[in-house]
Amino acid sequence: MQRRRRKVLDTSVAYVRGEENLAGWRPRGDSLILEHQWELEKLELLHEVEKTRHFLLLREKLGDSIPKSLSDSLSPSLSSGTLSTSTSISSQISTTTFESAVTPSESSGYDSTDIESLVDREKELATKCLQLLTHTFNREFNQVYNSISDCKLSDISPIGRDPSVSSFSSATLTPSSTCPSLVDSRCNSIDQKTPEANSRASSPCHEMEQFQIIPAVESSYLARAGKNEFLNLVPDIEEIRPGSVVSKKGYLHFKEPLSSSWAKHFVVVRRPYVFIYNSDKDPVERGIINLSTAQVEYSEDQQAMVKTPNTFGVCTKHRGVLLQAINDKDMNDWLYAFNPLLAGTIRADIALIGLAVMGQNLILNMNDHGFVVCAFNRTVSKVDDFLANEAKGTKVIGAHSLEEMVSKLKKPRRIILLVKAGSAVDDFINKLVPLLETGDIIIDGGNSEYRDTTRRCKELMKKGILFVGSGVSGGEEGARYGPSLMPGGAKEAWPHIKTIFQSIAAKVGSGEPCCDWVNIYLILTLPCVGSLVVGDEGAGHFVKMVHNGIEYGDMQLICEAYHLMKDVVGMEHDEMSKVFQEWNKTELDSFLIEITANILKFKDSDGKYLLPKIKDSAGQKGTGKWTAISALEYGVPVTLIGEAVFARCLSSLKEERVQASKLLKGPKVTQFSGDKKAFLEDIRKALYASKIISYAQGFMLLRQAAKEFGWTLNYGGIALMWRGGCIIRSVFLGKIKDAFDRNPELQNLLLDDFFKTAVEKCQDSWRRVISTGVQIGIPMPCFTTALSFYDGYRHEMLPANLVQAQRDYFGAHTYELLSKPGAFIHTNWTGHGGNVSSSAYNRLRAAVHYTAGCLCQDVAEDKGMRFSKQAIAAIAEITFRQCGTSLVHAKRSTVTTEDVKLLARKSNSLVRFTVFSVSQHSSQTKLLRFQVQKYNKETLFFFC
Repeated sequence: MQRRRRKVLDTSVAYVRGEENLAGWRPRGDSLILEHQWELEKLELLHEVEKTRHFLLLREKLGDSIPKSLSDSLSPSLSSGTLSTSTSISSQISTTTFESAVTPSESSGYDSTDIESLVDREKELATKCLQLLTHTFNREFNQVYNSISDCKLSDISPIGRDPSVSSFSSATLTPSSTCPSLVDSRCNSIDQKTPEANSRASSPCHEMEQFQIIPAVESSYLARAGKNEFLNLVPDIEEIRPGSVVSKKGYLHFKEPLSSSWAKHFVVVRRPYVFIYNSDKDPVERGIINLSTAQVEYSEDQQAMVKTPNTFGVCTKHRGVLLQAINDKDMNDWLYAFNPLLAGTIRADIALIGLAVMGQNLILNMNDHGFVVCAFNRTVSKVDDFLANEAKGTKVIGAHSLEEMVSKLKKPRRIILLVKAGSAVDDFINKLVPLLETGDIIIDGGNSEYRDTTRRCKELMKKGILFVGSGVSGGEEGARYGPSLMPGGAKEAWPHIKTIFQSIAAKVGSGEPCCDWVNIYLILTLPCVGSLVVGDEGAGHFVKMVHNGIEYGDMQLICEAYHLMKDVVGMEHDEMSKVFQEWNKTELDSFLIEITANILKFKDSDGKYLLPKIKDSAGQKGTGKWTAISALEYGVPVTLIGEAVFARCLSSLKEERVQASKLLKGPKVTQFSGDKKAFLEDIRKALYASKIISYAQGFMLLRQAAKEFGWTLNYGGIALMWRGGCIIRSVFLGKIKDAFDRNPELQNLLLDDFFKTAVEKCQDSWRRVISTGVQIGIPMPCFTTALSFYDGYRHEMLPANLVQAQRDYFGAHTYELLSKPGAFIHTNWTGHGGNVSSSAYNRLRAAVHYTAGCLCQDVAEDKGMRFSKQAIAAIAEITFRQCGTSLVHAKRSTVTTEDVKLLARKSNSLVRFTVFSVSQHSSQTKLLRFQVQKYNKETLFFFC
């Protein structure tokens, strides 16, 4: 049997009293050594005090009849020089507040002023007693220093003393000053000397600053007592009991009084004390601030005076300390840690107007990340309710008027509007503008239409106000714990809001925020113009609009898969929930798939599934409709999002559908009779392939809008922003980012190798699902239109040639021959028509070609360049093909000033323009000159 070993005196974790007496004991760290050393010093001090107390009592009883044996045994002490002056002792004893305890009664006949009446032992004990009563432990060192680094211990704020006490006796005890002094007192020496460095201070476990110790020129205690000088008998050692809770810890910079430099120290706030260390590994407190007797001061005027940001002051009885935090957010945390009552004086980092659920959650999110937010709502009572409930105990401050809100903001002021899109946004902007200054920022975080954002951005720019339209996606939960943010607008505002936005945004991967400026600001270098900055204005809200359109598509695709499982396969809710849970482990892993699984298995209070009880009529706020309208305006086939919008419109016709279901007949076969497991896999693949089409169409719209408005969008960054925090977040978006990282100029996701292969693998299943649904009579508008788009996109030839021939037949709209690209021809199909349209078309085309030649010639002379005839012809033809057909359709026979403006507005490459002059060159043409004005520099150019 194996005997169980007993663990005796296990000192591996904690100190065990007496372990240092064991053979082979080795110290584990400086703290254990000092603990033992301090324990010995405390015991010795107590022993000395007790001896003195007994001796004084004995002297009071015996008077001057001291035994000679005691006097003889203490006589060597007289020759040691312990007492320098006999009268100093008697004088001090007679003037202390403890006079009755240390002097004999008058009846004893003892004369307290007679030094000869004291024996040697009495003199020694009296001297030690006075040393203990009057000694200040930092007395040996000069207390006048330049900074915390110049002394062993700072007297930044003494711990609760009488104001009459001199500053020399106000230093707080630390081990670095205590130990040497105790050694001196035990040796009965009061000689001035510089003590050796404390063992803890010289520990190799951390780096320490070299402190300069300067001995003070000071007389001994007894010498000063002999001059009847008042000696302080209030001890300078006081026990401090900091709170157990660490309010804040980290690094702060301390201003050096005699220089312009800053000293970095590690600070721990444990109210009511602030402990100062050299570093986070320093075990010795280098300074202590007592917050109960100190005043914390902060104001923007103070920061402006010292010309240093993120600073605040702490004033004690003896000095003031200027502190600087690392950043603005950190400073707020330090201020609250030092004095929570400063909430009224601290200006907010940002304000938010609109305390609906999204607004409240976004405020709490910003508060969690250390930002001070000022909340405002049109209904003032809602502000008070929010502060008293959801925001209770936070740093959030409220305002009851716009004027008050603006006054509580730091400059530049940042204000988020989370109100209903439309006129409400304009109303608040009109009220805010008179209260703001140049450089202040207004952020529209609602679902505003991108054209409104563009208009507001331009209008406010004229007034010096920076406007940002930011899409916010993620719903209530996303706003609280991390949304996807899509800001765009005045690029000058981004540096001022970047920290806040990227801090509160959702994080993916290795902590990358789902937030970035949606437009990459590039300096376009044109061969004949120089540099030109491309702006974005409404890009943020346009990206959010497309995001919402894709969201419509994703939701409708999932609904069609649910419809197939329920009505074709005949599955129950718990079965469908399990299928969606399994799909969420595949490439379909996404937020919408996850919540669909949860919705399908959710039961009402009666124990029955809730989903069948919900009316099958879907509502919409309009952002999906805006996406479809924009796609029509820019000629982009975003068919899936359009069908998703129309599916909701059809669902809203509930009463008509009920009536039609009784009258309109469908296929006789209404159930699937094949392999259900294989068909479920087909549905999954069809859903994945259709999802790829939806995103491909969304990014096609983004690319076309970028061309229209001159944006340079970061498509991979947009995919990353959607990767987390928003409704369409999914693993799938990471693949889109990878695709644009591989090829930033990718025209369509279907052309990327990864997505091309993925769709090809799903193609057969995709077609089987659609054919099965069509045969049974299940509506699948998004599945079907996605496949139709794929087939149309992969076909080299489409029947659109017949459409164009028809247009020319009845409307003389012309057509272009494959053998003659760029030549638009009209045919007299009936023999009764004419060539009017074709003639006007050719005249306008000739006018643009002539104009391009004149402009290129002017630029060539000005820049010392030369354009070939082929280059001039290419420039003219591309420009005309982009925007000249609109003039043809308007049946214009001449080019006017308004036509020039139309050409410039429609042209993708002409960003800014004015008509410099229009002069007659011939009866059929006009010379067009364009002037681009940027940064107060005028340059004539023509670029395509």
